[in-house]
Amino acid sequence: MEPIKNIMVCLDLTEMDNILMEYAAFLCTQMPELEKVVFAHNIKFDYPQEAEQIIDNLKRPLPELLEEVISEKMTGHFQPSREVETKILIEADSSTPHALARMARIWDAGITLVGKKIAYRGSGLTAEKLLRLFNFETALLMIPEATTFTLDHLVVPTDFSENAMTALAFAKNISESSQATLQSVHILSVPAHYFPYIPVSNVSDALRKDAEKNYRKFLKTAKDREVITNDVPGMFVFSEGRSAGEVIYEQAVHSRANMIVVGARGKGGWATLLGSVTVQLIKKDMYVPLLIVRRKATKKNGGTLGQ
Repeated sequence: MEPIKNIMVCLDLTEMDNILMEYAAFLCTQMPELEKVVFAHNIKFDYPQEAEQIIDNLKRPLPELLEEVISEKMTGHFQPSREVETKILIEADSSTPHALARMARIWDAGITLVGKKIAYRGSGLTAEKLLRLFNFETALLMIPEATTFTLDHLVVPTDFSENAMTALAFAKNISESSQATLQSVHILSVPAHYFPYIPVSNVSDALRKDAEKNYRKFLKTAKDREVITNDVPGMFVFSEGRSAGEVIYEQAVHSRANMIVVGARGKGGWATLLGSVTVQLIKKDMYVPLLIVRRKATKKNGGTLGQ
């Protein structure tokens, strides 16, 4: 996988922009291959009928004014330790997700940064809407308000699928740049219908052994494809009635991970498009950055996203 050279930062002119700019500067330090950082904003009025009157009363074009505002924010919050090329993009589209997806594609962004709001004002739905778009194939990095500026340990959830392989490859790419360690986590769930017939301990042991066997095969495939050169430590955790997303987040916090890297690809509805675990992580209030890697469509499935 080629190094990531361009990233795009999605701005909404709130206090979240400051954190996103600071994190983008941090990534420039951690990922020396980065060459360009694009700061993008889409002008969208909640009440379009009022927009014309507001714009007519301005002494200067609105895009020009907003570019100045963003430039001033960059002066205070985007101070990378090395020189990188920067660009400010202002568009006006009735759909912000479509505008951002288009800009990410045009500027060949390897990662698109968005805010994950918990206490800050705003719906925080842009990330979900972006991920619903079939033409958005950029990796999406969701940065929480209280993030830490450290990147030395990445957790990669795995179910031994091609999606997990894609996430592992992306995480490996980042780890090689930032010198971060990698750790995989697989969630085990004991099927409830076994309880009346088989001791839970027997089922648990069988599930763990089967998972460990599948993980060894998964790592061998990753080595054969030159995704990794050495084994990645794996955790095997029983859900114990909790959702997989909850368990993954708890393990990430417990292991002091600075980022969760998850693969997502599918077709159909919202849950199948990303995978139920990915949806759980997106919707969870959490303080670890979440990187969602989209696996690109292939000619085999007619250019659409398949399972």
